Amino acid sequence: MVSAYALPIHLPPSFKFNRSSKSVRSTINRKCRQPTFKPQCSSEDPSMVQAVAADPASAGRLLGLGEEGAWDHLSVGTPVVRCFLGDNQDRWYMWYNGRSGGPHPENFDSGCVGVATSSDGVEWKRGVGKVSVRGDRQPSHEGSEVGVVLMPNEEDWWTFDTLHVGLGDVQIISSGNVQSQGGIYWMFYAGGDYNETDNPDGSSSKQTGLVQRPGLCLSQDGLNFARIEGEHYTGSLFDFGKDGDWDALSVSAPQVVSLGGGDLRMYFQATSAPGVPTSVGVANSPDGFRWDKMAEPVLVPGPPGSYDEGGILRPFVLPLPPTKGGGFVMYYEAIDGNG
Repeated sequence: MVSAYALPIHLPPSFKFNRSSKSVRSTINRKCRQPTFKPQCSSEDPSMVQAVAADPASAGRLLGLGEEGAWDHLSVGTPVVRCFLGDNQDRWYMWYNGRSGGPHPENFDSGCVGVATSSDGVEWKRGVGKVSVRGDRQPSHEGSEVGVVLMPNEEDWWTFDTLHVGLGDVQIISSGNVQSQGGIYWMFYAGGDYNETDNPDGSSSKQTGLVQRPGLCLSQDGLNFARIEGEHYTGSLFDFGKDGDWDALSVSAPQVVSLGGGDLRMYFQATSAPGVPTSVGVANSPDGFRWDKMAEPVLVPGPPGSYDEGGILRPFVLPLPPTKGGGFVMYYEAIDGNG
């Protein structure tokens, strides 16, 4: 059973939920702009927050684009699915990216993160606005228990995730560093801001949203998430590399493996510049809050002519049991030379 939303989560003193009180440090040296795009991730109109059934009969597709005007009507992707077995029925959660617009690259499915639910893993219920539930985890109104759970940060201009957020992983971890009755949902995600970079297509125009860093938010019910302020001055868990490093532009698609005994590993995709193929890196942590990033990638694109010469995306790593020889296996999305 998932513990009730009303129960408090207690963090170590050095970490906090609310980032609005953080002072802007003099070390911030970057051009920041006030957002000109406001994602359609929330709605005050109850009629815009309703459950809609997915159509699984369309060529095996479980979840298509949202209805016109919904937070995910332009793009959906990067699902993370968890199943919880109950005495009466199973409960399935699917967290996923959705997009309704924005000046970040059109091939990104990131924008906001939402949740859909199911009782069998086949037919899914989704929402078109922001999740709204009471303290007893019951919806505030019909269908409001599904929809957006994380949107870009509109309160703090200096943070890493003001333009778009993209799901990486959702884990249920019981940690001595977080005091709570029951397990906690840890959502690892990447966020992009309004900093401009060169355009990957080689044109003279600039592109926003390519600069990304990893972040963390916590929840007790998988619906109400609170951002955790990381050690980097932008609030992210750690920074991308310096000029000349293999990850000098962005770090995204974080996926976390918990090996127990204070050994957590985050695998992520990163690149050094717009248009450069992505590689996979790893960072280590004793508690999920403080991360030490390894200097070199653990997997790089293949040689010319290989199926993954164009880049490696969204790594997913599984530890193998001793009966299977131990070690790890990595699944990933590959891009060939044609893109």
